[in-house]
Formats: sequence, structure tokens, C-alpha cells
Amino acid sequence: MPHAHTFAILHTMPRPRTTLLLPLLVFAAIVLALLVWRGTPNSMPHPMNEQYVTLHYVGLGLTDGDGPLGKRYIAVTMRSPDDDGLWRCEFDGPGYNAFKSYYPDGTLSEEGACLVEVMGLEDAPYPDRHDLQWSRSYRPDGTQASEVVDGTGVQTIWTPGGIKTWELELRNYQRAKLSWWYPNGQLLTVQTFDNGKRHGSFVSYHDNGQKKLEGAYDHDARIGTWTRYGRDGSVESVEEYD
Repeated sequence: MPHAHTFAILHTMPRPRTTLLLPLLVFAAIVLALLVWRGTPNSMPHPMNEQYVTLHYVGLGLTDGDGPLGKRYIAVTMRSPDDDGLWRCEFDGPGYNAFKSYYPDGTLSEEGACLVEVMGLEDAPYPDRHDLQWSRSYRPDGTQASEVVDGTGVQTIWTPGGIKTWELELRNYQRAKLSWWYPNGQLLTVQTFDNGKRHGSFVSYHDNGQKKLEGAYDHDARIGTWTRYGRDGSVESVEEYD
């Protein structure tokens, strides 16, 4: 049998301070959760284009920076003023990021990788959907219309009704020629480029086919005679540039 003094020693041994240990464990669990948890996706208007561009991020959104308490941007979506489709770019960091665009019925209209830069006070991603590493454009019926490979090729954009509204020729990641059309199929403008700058003759048209503006550029600078026309073909103004 144990002696009386043994019982005395057992009663005097210190007991674990569970009242202090439990809060410490809870605090450590919270810190670990914040470090690991990235949050559920949230959305906010893009500060540079609040009407048509939306930023998607994870985190608590309590600060402007990255991390659990801030915002880690994961994607950018765009809607056109005519609401004729959705364009979405995934964001992994500055540089070329994957994107896809869709017609209103959900059919794929384009896929590829475009340049995304970080801009503004909030370091928000801002994609240039026409600065392409690669892309494939599709007509509304699903057939492939054009392709860009390693920054060279043609990008086209089509209306849900099957009318081409945009055609951009790229050479070595630089614009070479750009053509726009009105939704009714009438040519709007044609512009050529040199080293990414507007260069050469320029012509734009009214939606009825009459000339609207005619002139020339020398590496983004207007030169020579620029003439503006009314919808009836009459000359509205003439300007001279050095």
C-alpha cells in the first residue's frame, strides 16, 4: 500500500493549465486558417471601367493588398455595351493570361492568351484583349474563322448574327492592319500600322457607306490634308497638318 506521504505528493503535483492552453490552440488555429484559406470568390467593378468590366478576387477584401485580409485577383470579365456576349480572362499575374469569350447563347467565340498588365491605385489587372500571344476566333456556327500563333496572324470578332465587325492583322506581336465594320456590315474604317503605330492612309465611313473622315498618319502623327464629310457626301471641314 502506498504510504500517506505518497498521497500528499500526488495531491501537490501541478495540473495542466487547460484554461490557458485552449485559447492558445484556438488562436493558432485561426492564424493557420487565415494563412491557408483563400476565401470564396467575390466581385467588384473595375476602377478603370466600372460599367462594363468586373474584377473577381478571393480574400476578405479588407485591404487593397494581396493575402487573406486583402484581395487576390483571379479573373476579369467584360461585357460589351450591346451585351452581345461575355469575355473572361483568368489572372495568374502580369503577362499573357488565358481567356475565352462567348456568344449570348454560350457558344465559344474566341479563345487564347492576351497580355494583362497591373494598373491603377489598386494594382488591378487590366487585360488588352487584342495584344495576343495566340488565339482562335469562331463564327456563331462554331466554325473557325481565324487564328494567331506566336503573336502573328488574324483576329476576327463576329456578331451573334454572323457579321464580322473586327479584323486585326498582327505581325510579331505588333498591329499591322485594323478593319472595323458596323453591325449592318458596312465598313467603318481601315487603318495600317508600322511598329505598332498608326501609319499610312486612313479612311472611315458613315453607316450608309459615305466617307466620314480621310487623311494620313506618320507614326501616330496626322500629316497632310484631313477632310471630314457629312452623311450626304458634302465636305464639312478641311484641316492641314505638318
